[in-house]
Parts: sequence; structure tokens; C-alpha cells
Amino acid sequence: MIPQDPVRLTGQKTIVRTFQRSDCDKMAAWKPHDDPLYAPYTVPNRTVAEWNEWFEQRVAAPDVFAYAIDSPNGDLVGWMVLSSLYPQGNSAQLGIDLNPAYLYQGIGCDAIRTLLSVLFNEWGFQKMRLEVCASNLPAIRCYEKCGFQITGRKWGSEEYLSKELVFQDHRFDNVRRYYRLRDNTLETLYYDMTATSQSVQEMRREI
Repeated sequence: MIPQDPVRLTGQKTIVRTFQRSDCDKMAAWKPHDDPLYAPYTVPNRTVAEWNEWFEQRVAAPDVFAYAIDSPNGDLVGWMVLSSLYPQGNSAQLGIDLNPAYLYQGIGCDAIRTLLSVLFNEWGFQKMRLEVCASNLPAIRCYEKCGFQITGRKWGSEEYLSKELVFQDHRFDNVRRYYRLRDNTLETLYYDMTATSQSVQEMRREI
């Protein structure tokens, strides 16, 4: 089971700790994503009241466990959340978001590995799940390096990107196949990915 007390885990590149309300103020200072493919992950502008509400709903809820990701020098470089815990407490949904200034530095992989190690080896978890856009190729590679495997595929409505951007902008050339129009509505392909203690251990042996 996940401990209720504050958590602090040390990885090779990151420190994973319990998320605090003050971390919202640090997230608010993150710069937006430059790549339009990742624009949906840009932290929106929020008032103090809106941040308070977001924290209560997304972080402080009793069935949610959120963790800040710090660099060794104390910068907030991302955050992770565990949700949709099964009643047995041995499976959950993982979500992660990174500061755009720290992409492509192995930060996400290190943080996920650090958390998975404790989840499987100390907290009694047997399976972790996540959902990712098929167009997010760097994230998928990261998840696979951490021991996740694609276990399902489904199409869903794309709520942030326009069909004009996806089908006309050259920056989508390599990922356009992961989008489609259905009844003139833009849809994107999602992958369900799953990691088990065994898959994580096997991946660690390959590294």
C-alpha cells in the first residue's frame, strides 16, 4: 500500500517527493511548449483560486497520490500522479508531466524508474497502467525503457489540436498517421500501456 506519510525517493537524476501546494506556484512559472504537438501539455494560466481548486481536486483528493519531481539542485522539473487505484491497492494509473525546459534529458525515465522500484519492491504493487497519445513518440520510448508494454489501442476525440494544424502543418508529417477524421471530428490514437514487476526487472537487465 502507498504510505500516507510524506515520501522522498532519490534516483540517479531526480528526487521524487510528495507534491505540495507550493509546487503549484513553481509549475505556474513553467514556459509553454514550443512544439505544437505538445501544446496541450502546456500549464494553463490560473488564478490563485483556480490553483487552489486544482490542487484540491487533482492532488489532495483521497484516492490520488501526487509526487513532485525535483532536480538535484531543487528545481521542480515535473510531477507524477497515481490514480484509479484498484480496491486491492495493487494496481494504479500513472500520469506524468515535465517542465518543457527539461525535456529529452532522461528526467522522466529516471523519475518513473525510481517510483516503480518502490511501488513493486516495497509497496506491494503488481501492475501499473498508463495512457499515452500514439503521436507522443518520445514518451512511448521512455515508457518502454521503464518496462511498460503496449497492451491496447483506442481512438478518442482530440480536444486541443485543430484538424487544420494536424493535416497541414509539416511538423506533424511524422505523426499524422496517428490522427483521423471521423464525422468531421478530429480523433487521435491512444495506447494503453502496462508494466509489471517482471517487465520492469527484465528491462533493467537489458540496460
